[in-house]
Amino acid sequence: MKRTRIFARTQQAQALMEYQVLIPMGILIALMAGAIGAFLTTSFQETADGLQPETPDCEEGDPGSNENDTQGPSYATMAGHSVTLTSHVYNETTNTTTITYRVTSSGDPAISHWILALPANILSKLSSASEAYEIGTDPTTGVTGIKFDRGYDSGGSGNKGNGNKRSDAGIVLVSAPRQPRYAETRDIMIILVGDFEWNGVTVAIKAGTQTYSSTITAPVRVKEDNSCDNDGSDS
Repeated sequence: MKRTRIFARTQQAQALMEYQVLIPMGILIALMAGAIGAFLTTSFQETADGLQPETPDCEEGDPGSNENDTQGPSYATMAGHSVTLTSHVYNETTNTTTITYRVTSSGDPAISHWILALPANILSKLSSASEAYEIGTDPTTGVTGIKFDRGYDSGGSGNKGNGNKRSDAGIVLVSAPRQPRYAETRDIMIILVGDFEWNGVTVAIKAGTQTYSSTITAPVRVKEDNSCDNDGSDS
């Protein structure tokens, strides 16, 4: 009877030892299974993310103005006369760009016409202008672009000197002070269809019998569409 009890206790001890060995093995297997599952899940997500189309990073801004997009000088002076870019605004609703150049004719001889050397791809986008214009090559300046033929007023001579003269009696006659040069300024608006990149182009004027040219910023190419509204789907 005593031997039977000893045998039973021995079996219980063996079973307990085997059970203690099986417990850590079970935990290890569970941890390995969890790690494998996490690896497969991560790999699947990376693969799915790689298949998604890339979208451009976009910055919020004022869609109605592109004043900071220009390259090249915004002011050109020629023999005292000047052409200045005063504004250019893109309207997203109408897909048009309104450009304003301020032309100042200072003194005599006045500007008879001026021409802006817009490229052919920009001229094809021309919608309207605030003054009558011609498209082509100006024979006097040799510049091709948009030409405005409406002349400017010289304001008369009005530029006589201050020379002091002595009369026959020896009295010094003081002439009137020199009058300031007369200047006429007009703003010319040009409306183009689309949004554009800017750079320097030739601007030229004819004043009297002389022609003068300089460089001023103007649209040179259509801007590529990098809008965030484009989801990449085919329409």
